[in-house]
Amino acid sequence: MEHPPQVSSALFPCRSCTRTFRSQTSLDEHYRGSPNHPTCPVCGRGFRTRALCNAHHDDAHPRVLCSVCHLLLYKHELPQHFKDSPRHPTCNLCTLGFKGDVEFTSHCKTIHADSYCLQCCCMFDDLKGHYKNSIMHPKCMLCNGEVGFSGESEYTDVSPYLSFGFSRS
Repeated sequence: MEHPPQVSSALFPCRSCTRTFRSQTSLDEHYRGSPNHPTCPVCGRGFRTRALCNAHHDDAHPRVLCSVCHLLLYKHELPQHFKDSPRHPTCNLCTLGFKGDVEFTSHCKTIHADSYCLQCCCMFDDLKGHYKNSIMHPKCMLCNGEVGFSGESEYTDVSPYLSFGFSRS
């Protein structure tokens, strides 16, 4: 006959405040919830000492270099830095900041495709109105320029239909 495994009676002491706990998890929860113990400002994990907390912070949340501003920042600080810094582009519609123009343009093309002009690299409240009024975009000759196109390729795609009096919808 086999005996069931023995339940460990080991206790996990907090060396700072003389309390003991039945598991490491309980001790970790104590560190996290006690005002007597420091917690990581990024992930909220608690520690017995400030030195252990600082070591965790530097190891688990490394700093990265902003290649535009040449600042050393924590990785979790980058989105706010991109948003706040005048050296990074910011989306006026959703108030996100971006590392550079490539990331900003990609965002605009995918998220704001209905208001972003690829040719002008700008966003417009009325994109069709922009096509119609901008000298940078071709116009429909049959309707006296009442319809504008995003570019030559869109105009060329539609122009055979227009020459026969038809328009693509």
